[in-house]
Amino acid sequence: MATLANLCRNNVSPLVSIDHLIEEYEGVSLLFIHIRESAVKPVHLASKTIEDSYIRSGGTTRKASRPEIGGLMLNSKTPVFEELHASKLKNGIEVMTLLDYAGIYRLLKKPVPSNADEIMYWLEQEKMINGVDGNGYYITNFGALAAAQNLSDFDTLSRKSIRVIKYEGKNKSEAAKSIPEVKDMP
Repeated sequence: MATLANLCRNNVSPLVSIDHLIEEYEGVSLLFIHIRESAVKPVHLASKTIEDSYIRSGGTTRKASRPEIGGLMLNSKTPVFEELHASKLKNGIEVMTLLDYAGIYRLLKKPVPSNADEIMYWLEQEKMINGVDGNGYYITNFGALAAAQNLSDFDTLSRKSIRVIKYEGKNKSEAAKSIPEVKDMP
């Protein structure tokens, strides 16, 4: 099953998420695979162009025509900045180290769960992370901006940190003091 997950994760663009279940029926193992519909369309082989997209038609798979590709793109969801991945694939421990989930719980005046699985489930429900086929998690831009221990751990977001500048006089030509981001949660 890891091979199938890797094929979906590494060989198609945009990323496709799959779920699977193995059930026994009359002594035979059956593999059920569910591939969720991608919000961003069309999905195509990562090594090819969007022109090499395929479409299901009736009971067959065939190469999509240009008008069909255009139609898929029109019905595609525009990626939202907050939902994009800010990290490479991480395991649960790495996610919990990079994100100050306890600080978010404190701000919400909620007790921090003692179970790591509950914390990871909550982070995923809040769209701070995206789980990938039981193989790890991506931290989203929202998760990093809302809860990063250190925003500089996220290459694409490090320039978005807070900085306070005090200027001399009435114009911005001379800065008297510049204070970079300092995380201070209550």
